[in-house]
Amino acid sequence: MDCQLSNIKNINISMYDNYPPGAALDPNAPYNQVEGPEVELTCTTVTTLSKQDIVYTDNYMLEDDEEDGSVHTEVLATYSELEHEYLKQHHSIPELLEMLAEYIKKDLEVISDKERIWELREILKECSGWKLENTEIEDYALA
Repeated sequence: MDCQLSNIKNINISMYDNYPPGAALDPNAPYNQVEGPEVELTCTTVTTLSKQDIVYTDNYMLEDDEEDGSVHTEVLATYSELEHEYLKQHHSIPELLEMLAEYIKKDLEVISDKERIWELREILKECSGWKLENTEIEDYALA
């Protein structure tokens, strides 16, 4: 009787560890394999962001509507000209990251909390290396 009770206890333990019977200690089982060390890879990340914004242009013409007497504005600027105006009037993402990096450098000069210093240094690393590949105006309308 004692022997049978002992077997029942082993069965119950085996049922709770979620391994097939007899496989918990099998070194060839996939869940018992030892993983190798991580390797470092260099990769290129392409991130697409979009933002609706205001761009000012003086390249337009006012047209009178003869039927109802109203005046309509026709934008004459090309998409390329609007992209140029946008970059003159707004900061690009790489420019914003450079600005963020400068703020972080100033903060690192005065912060003493080691955990916060580590976090800011990690953010500072993430701010560098970005390259503006393309700025494109997809659509526009009068504001």
